[in-house]
Amino acid sequence: MITRIITVSLLILLSPLISHADKPLLNSNIQNAKRGIVSISNKLVASLYASDTSKEIFGTGFVVDKKQGLIITNEHLASKKRISDYKVSFFNGREAEAKFLYSDPWIDFALLKVNPKDIPQNVVQLEFSNTPIENEGSVAIIGNNQGNNFSVQTGVISNLYESWGAFPSQNIIISLNTKGGSSGSPILNNRGKVIALNYAADQTYAAAIPIAYIRDALQYLSKNKIPPRRDIGAMLEYYSLDKAATFSNFPKDIIDDYINKYPDSFSKALKVSTVLEESPAHGILQPGDIIWKVNNIEIGAKLYEYQKLLNTSSNDSVNLEVYRNGKLISLKVPLYNLYDLEPSKFVMFGGATFVEVDNFLKLTTGAPKGKVFVTNVNIGSSFDVLPWIKINNYGLVYLINVVSINNTPINSLDDLIKIIPGLTETKNFKINFKNYAYYQGFDSVPYTNRNEFELEIKYNSPDSEPTLMKYDNKKLEWICQKIKGLQNKRS
Repeated sequence: MITRIITVSLLILLSPLISHADKPLLNSNIQNAKRGIVSISNKLVASLYASDTSKEIFGTGFVVDKKQGLIITNEHLASKKRISDYKVSFFNGREAEAKFLYSDPWIDFALLKVNPKDIPQNVVQLEFSNTPIENEGSVAIIGNNQGNNFSVQTGVISNLYESWGAFPSQNIIISLNTKGGSSGSPILNNRGKVIALNYAADQTYAAAIPIAYIRDALQYLSKNKIPPRRDIGAMLEYYSLDKAATFSNFPKDIIDDYINKYPDSFSKALKVSTVLEESPAHGILQPGDIIWKVNNIEIGAKLYEYQKLLNTSSNDSVNLEVYRNGKLISLKVPLYNLYDLEPSKFVMFGGATFVEVDNFLKLTTGAPKGKVFVTNVNIGSSFDVLPWIKINNYGLVYLINVVSINNTPINSLDDLIKIIPGLTETKNFKINFKNYAYYQGFDSVPYTNRNEFELEIKYNSPDSEPTLMKYDNKKLEWICQKIKGLQNKRS
C-alpha cells in the first residue's frame, strides 16, 4: 500500500526534516554508532492479529536515552497489539529484559524501556541530527538482527517525499548498494547522527521515517506523558500535479512555481486517496482533493508538517484549502483522537481472539466503531472452522465480523462476554458472521461481498479458559481476567 503565517514559534514548530549531503561516512562514526545498536527478540505470547504465536521475531533497535533506558524500534517489532516477552542484546553480547512503552497509532515506530542499570557502561546513546535532510545525501544503515554480526549498508537518499506505509507518513527513500535493511535500524548521516528510522525495504531500496516524528513523541514520553495524536481521517498519497492537470483540471500555471518552491518533490503534492468512514473528514473531503494549505500555511509535499499542524492545533478543527476539480476551496474539518480506536481490551475464547474495531480494522474493513471481529484463530481450536486468507509475510488473516451467536446479537465485546459462560456449558452453538476478506467460491472465483453466513461451533474443553484482556495504561501491560470469575463478580 500502500506548510504561511510566519512567526518565530511556527519556524520552530515546523523545523525541517533533517543532514548534509557532502562527505562520505567515516568508519569511526560507524564504529561508535554500533555501540548504541541493539538486537531485539520478541517472543509472542498472545496477539490480536498474528496467526503463529509460537515464533520469535527479531529486529534492530537503538538506544536514545541511557538515563531512562529508552530504545527506538519499529511498531511491527514492538506493539501494544501483542503480548510479548522482549529481550535486547547490546553490542558486547550483554542482554537485558525490555518492556513495551509506546507505539504510534499510525506510524511504524515504537519505544521499549529497559532498566537503566542493565545498560552496559560503554553503550552509547545515539544522537539525532539537527540539520535538514538533503536529497542525494550519503547515509549508512546499521543493523544487528538476531545478535549476529553487525550489518552495515551504505546508500544515497533518492527521495525526500514518499509514503509507503498503510497509513500516511512522510518517508525518505534510500537507494542501497545491497538488498534489504534490518527493520528498526537507524539511518545515519555522514556525521554519525540519526536522521531516520528504517522500517521497510524493497530490493535495493529502503523506506525510513524521518526522526522528526520520533523527536516529537520523545518530548512527551521523556516526561511520562502520552504524545497527542490527532488527525482528520484522510488517507493521503503523493500525486503528480501534471496528472492532476490532465485529469482533474488542476491549474497548470501554478505548477512551475510549485516546482521552484519544492524542487525535490518531483512535481508531486498530497492527494486524498480515500477517507475513513466515521472519521471527521468523511463527507467533507473527497478522493482526489489536493491538500494545499492548513490553517493558512502552505503544505506542498511536506506530509510531516501537515500532520504536525493537525496534531498540535489549538482548536478542535483545522481550516483546509484544497484543490477540487481545478478550483481552490476552503473547508473546516474537525479533528479526532487516534487513540480512541486503539485496542484497550480483547477476548480469547475457544482458541479465537475477539476485538472491537480499531485503527487497523477501520482501515482494512471500514466497519463501524464497536463492531466485534475475530482476528486470530489457533489451529485445531473450536473456531478453526472460520474462513481465512493467506497473505505473504502475514500468514493466516482473519477478518470475521461476528453478527450473532445462538441468535444473540453481538454489537460489542460486552455482549460476547455476557453469553460466554452459557456457551461453554452448551458446547454446541451457531455463529453468524460476515467475512470482510475475499474468499473463494465455485471454481476458485473470488468473492468480496458482505453476505451473512452461519457455521456450527463445537466448543472443545481443551481450549484455554475464556479470558478478558484489558490494557493497564499505568502498568503498561495487559491484565488477564477469567471471564467466569468476572461474571460471578457481576452477578
